[in-house]
Amino acid sequence: MLHTAPDKPQAPRLPHRINWINTPILIEAIECYEQGRLPRSLTLWLKTLLEIEAPPPGPLLAGG
Repeated sequence: MLHTAPDKPQAPRLPHRINWINTPILIEAIECYEQGRLPRSLTLWLKTLLEIEAPPPGPLLAGG
C-alpha cells in the first residue's frame, strides 16, 4: 500500500524563466517571424521572449 502525504495547498505557479536558448533555433525562429511563417504560439513565445510589443520597424537580425 502506498502512503501519500495529505493534500497540501499548492503555491501559486510563477512564470517559467528561460535560462538558456539554443542560438540556431532562436535565429531560425526570428527569421520565420520576419517572413510571417512562424505559428501563432511560437510568435507569442518569441514576442514575449524578446519583449516585442509592436511590429519592429526593421529586421531583428543584422543583415536580415
